[in-house]
Amino acid sequence: MENTPKVIRRPQNILAVYDSPARSVFKLNQRDVSRIEQAADTSIDFLTLEELVNLIDSLGVQRLPLDDADRAVLASMAAPPPSVSPPPGAAAAAPVAATQPKSVSTSPDAPPPGEGESSGLRWGLVGIILGLGVVLILAIVLLSRFFSGPSGPLPTETPTVETTLTATITPAAASVIALANVSVRSGPAIEYPVTGLLPAGGSAQVIGRNAAGTWWLISAPNIQGNQGWVPDDQVTTSNVADVPVATPPPLPTPTPTPVRTFNGWMGEYFANADLQGQPVVIQDDPQINFNWGAGSPAPDVPPNDYSVRWTRNQAFEQGAYRFAINVEGGVRLWVDGQLLIDSWRDQGLRLEQADSPPLAQGAYPVRVEYRKRSGNGLIAVSWQLIPEEPPVAVINGPTSGQAGQSLQFSAANSVPPPVGSIVSYEWRFGDGSTASGVEVDKVYAQPASYEVLLVVTGDNGLASTATQQVTIAAAPQPPQAVIAAPSQGVVDQPLTFNGGQSSGQSPITQYLWTFDDGVAATGQVVQHAYAQPGSYTVTLAVTDSNGLTGSANQQIQITQPAATPTPTPTPASPTLSLEGPDWQWENALPGAPVNASFNNGVVSGNGGCNDYSGGYQVNGQTLTVSALGTTSVQCADDVMAQEAIYLDRLQGARGYEIVGNRLRIFGVAGDQEVELFYTAQQ
Repeated sequence: MENTPKVIRRPQNILAVYDSPARSVFKLNQRDVSRIEQAADTSIDFLTLEELVNLIDSLGVQRLPLDDADRAVLASMAAPPPSVSPPPGAAAAAPVAATQPKSVSTSPDAPPPGEGESSGLRWGLVGIILGLGVVLILAIVLLSRFFSGPSGPLPTETPTVETTLTATITPAAASVIALANVSVRSGPAIEYPVTGLLPAGGSAQVIGRNAAGTWWLISAPNIQGNQGWVPDDQVTTSNVADVPVATPPPLPTPTPTPVRTFNGWMGEYFANADLQGQPVVIQDDPQINFNWGAGSPAPDVPPNDYSVRWTRNQAFEQGAYRFAINVEGGVRLWVDGQLLIDSWRDQGLRLEQADSPPLAQGAYPVRVEYRKRSGNGLIAVSWQLIPEEPPVAVINGPTSGQAGQSLQFSAANSVPPPVGSIVSYEWRFGDGSTASGVEVDKVYAQPASYEVLLVVTGDNGLASTATQQVTIAAAPQPPQAVIAAPSQGVVDQPLTFNGGQSSGQSPITQYLWTFDDGVAATGQVVQHAYAQPGSYTVTLAVTDSNGLTGSANQQIQITQPAATPTPTPTPASPTLSLEGPDWQWENALPGAPVNASFNNGVVSGNGGCNDYSGGYQVNGQTLTVSALGTTSVQCADDVMAQEAIYLDRLQGARGYEIVGNRLRIFGVAGDQEVELFYTAQQ
């Protein structure tokens, strides 16, 4: 084909050599060659110089520099270098105009500037040098005659002949030199088509420029129409200061590429196993169902190391689809841009399957890629709509509870449909109430047996249900508090308060007393003395093992003690001592008397049920009692409670006083100050 290149292919790159109109060399890597061939829809061997330059510019391909090995290959090629005629007037004696060179790479790998270079400038330099030589010789002859004197008799005067040498200096023409192979275009922009090539090192006359000074209009015989535009950044310029602005032609209207339609699959068959470069065959395949065996799948496709790409827009009904491929070799499948099957490896006959996500009704792009290196070539692609299934409802929650108790139910373990998700969870609790959500709380007001219903709905509109029975018992009742205590008393009189008659469904674990005077106490039986007269409300709160609390109140009236009549004076009796008398505790319960005797450092007595004894020490009015031991008799609860309080207070003694036949022991029990009052029994 006329004006097509000689292509020298190497593993990593190629050389494309054009010998017409001037030798032009393009060194490109294999990846860029594939891009160019794919864009051109043909091999680089069939591209004209103009077509290759256009593709390099439009794809932004980077040309590789030539090395010594490349130059050796080019030197061995039979194609002669382009012939270049010297420009007119090159031999004229004229000064050389200054040039403004641009930055040019001097790398040894840069393309040799001599390929296709015009020799116009060299002829110009030769002419100038010859002209200057002639002028210099004439000047030397004239000067030698001027300074040389007469060497003999004066000669006869002869007419003087004056010789005038005139040198006409013609300004050099504006020109450019290509820094590399430069595409010449019909206008000053890359959108204009390429009309020729200015080879690396080649020169051309400049006849115009664009208004911005970024493109030059040049004149050269190897350009379509003998003129075209080159960009300023790809050339060096000379004598361009007075170049006029030229009006560029309008941009040509691009010719639309005809569209090829396919009724089935567009099958692109490649003569390699990696879908590289341009397909050697493109055909309309009604379906993908081939068994080529060990043969070739299409003309110009080898029987081994080939690959195929099928594409089409496929209409689908709403739903998810299961794709199946029977294949021997490597295969990949995309639906709507999503890779579903990726088995790009050479294997024996097998079945590859994958499910698509739910698709809305419409057309979607489908792409199948196949490769075969050896063995048999076989591929069959099919798909089918996956039947829709509902989700599965699952309830997790208690099966029993109590009225008033908060119960939690969960649907988190419900199973979504095979393709899709659950979009709603609806609950019905059997008492007329409803709720929605994955997890819900429910409080039943009345004891009964209820059926909990869960309805789950998938994004495919299908639903399923689950039920669970829950039995609700009556709520437990709080304990009932009962106070046993006197309804009246006098100031400073220790009064006993007993809560032992309180009861409940569960064991009582706490008794809390408040006496309405800022004092509180805990225990089943407690004692308290009021310091001021008045009406007080005693409150007992009892708490059971379930944490439920019940309470009771009782009024108590406290008065001042009655005035004691002045006794008739009697002879003073001697003051009693601590030791000796049998002291009877004044606040003992009826039928459970309590007493104490102090003798020789030992205190003993009866606490109302059990005998007790222990040590004591006296220092003036200070009294301390050591730990007391008791017998192990069991009596009524109130008697045992009284005994425990009495012994606790006696062991907390800090001092005593005796007035007449009464003994007062005072001390601390726990964090309270306490007193015990006794009457001596002789």
